[in-house]
This record gives sequence, C-alpha cells and structure tokens, in this order.
Amino acid sequence: MNRFIRSHKILMIATFVFFALFFTLTSFAQKPGPPIGGAAPLNPHDFSDSYYMQNGVHYKGIIWRRNGADGLSVFNDQRYTNYRNVRVTVTVPAYTQGGEPYFWYPLGELTNTGFTEDTVGIMAMQMAKLFPIYLFPDEKYITYNTIVNTRQAPLVDNSLAWYAEPANPLGLREVFLVNYSKKAHSVDGVKIMQYMREKNGTATDGMPIIKTLVDLQMLYEQGYLTMDYGDSEKGPNIGHYVMAPILSDPTKGVIAKDAFLWMSTRDGNPLKAEMFFVDQFNCLQRTGEWCQQ
Repeated sequence: MNRFIRSHKILMIATFVFFALFFTLTSFAQKPGPPIGGAAPLNPHDFSDSYYMQNGVHYKGIIWRRNGADGLSVFNDQRYTNYRNVRVTVTVPAYTQGGEPYFWYPLGELTNTGFTEDTVGIMAMQMAKLFPIYLFPDEKYITYNTIVNTRQAPLVDNSLAWYAEPANPLGLREVFLVNYSKKAHSVDGVKIMQYMREKNGTATDGMPIIKTLVDLQMLYEQGYLTMDYGDSEKGPNIGHYVMAPILSDPTKGVIAKDAFLWMSTRDGNPLKAEMFFVDQFNCLQRTGEWCQQ
C-alpha cells in the first residue's frame, strides 16, 4: 500500500481517535481565555506564549517564529489576550484541495519535540495530521523552509475542516515534500507532464504545477511523484509540522496596507499560471474585496 493511500487511512483512524479522546478525557477540555474586546485582531498576529502552551505547542520549540523584526512581521500594539504584539505582514498563497485560491500566514515550524508532553500536545500533533500541507521544494536549492525556494504555491488539504477545524486554532499541519520521480522523465512520463503543463501551467523548474488533491493522488499512485515527510528523518527531532492559519475571510481590511505576498518566482517574477494569486491579493488589499470574476 503506497504512502499516500496509507496516510489517508491513518487520517481517518486518527480522526476517530481524536474525537473519542476529546469526549472521554475531560482533563483535555481546556478553554482559551476570552480575548479582551472581541475574538481576535483584524489582521493576522502571532499567538501568545500561554495560548501556544494551552493548545499543545511549546513556544520554545517553535522554529522560525515571527518576532516583529524578521522582515515578515512588525511590532503592533493590540489588546487581545491570546495574541502577541507581533503582526504578521507576509501572506502566502495556496491551492485548496479542489484548486481554489487560499491565503495563509506562516507562524513557525515544529518537529515532534515542539509539542507539549501531555494529552493536549498529543492531540495537537494528531490534529496536525488531519490537515496536511503539500510543499513543492525546488531541487536546485540546498536549503528551504515552508515558503523559501519552492517551485509553486503549496497545496493544503482542508477537506476535514467542517469536521475538525474548530479544534485546530493554531492552524497546525503536517508537512509533505513533493517532488517528481525519475519516471516523470520517461517516455510515458514526458507525455503526462506535457498534459499537466497544458492543464495547470509550469512551475519554476519547468515541470507542471499541481493544483488539486486529485492530480496529486493520480500522479503519486502512477509513480510520477515522490513524497517525503518528517518521520523519515532520524533522531529525536523527527516530524515536520507548520503553523499555517488560513485567512478564512480575507476581505474588509484583513489584508493590511503594509502586507505583502510571498510566492514562488522565476527570474524574479511570479509564475504566469499563478498571477491570479497576485490579482486577488491586490484587490483584497486595495478594495477589501475579492476581484470581480
């Protein structure tokens, strides 16, 4: 059974286990303290140390956390108790499981050791596995992270959001690294790749963009893709997770005037097939509404 199919079977089991534990382990039922003056700031902010801990993430274990001086965030006074005075200005595009546009903001990355060593941390890790994010690193680079040196926008699987998203306030996701295999360059592979280019456009490395979960699954099951994940590493810091909250409604000023879009580029320019992300971001920032279709 290949990794992709097996992960989906595990995902279904994890969903069952999560909710069974949620309703039976009363000690897990911790409620966030109410923010002052409303549910959340208008614009994206980093969470407070206590809120991370309360939701199963040890704030000292966050890698590449927003800090207000990293070029991706700024200091900003706000009055909500579950957030820090660090406003996130970077905005990243993504494809939904069906290929529609999403915008999200990166708060940091984790390994298995970044979760708290208690029931809340265990459940947070299981929750992350219900919401995978598929990243597409450009293999000509040695280093990368969630948003650096990628060949296209990521693909996020939010198919269980209706069922489990309220219990995932940090936007936790397990990271899968997707690359093309040698078979993609075979005689048959070249034909399939050309079909996919005509369908979805071309990524920074000249290979096709993958926009939907259906395309991802088809290419993987036919052997045209490889898929790596954090548990393939060795040592205590195995696992690869990201905190990537989705801007579920980016209208009405959620995209601040100083926010900027971070996306894959070729020769310094956005990919032709992904210019619609740029257009939508500009409309949201300028008018507070999506572009008219």
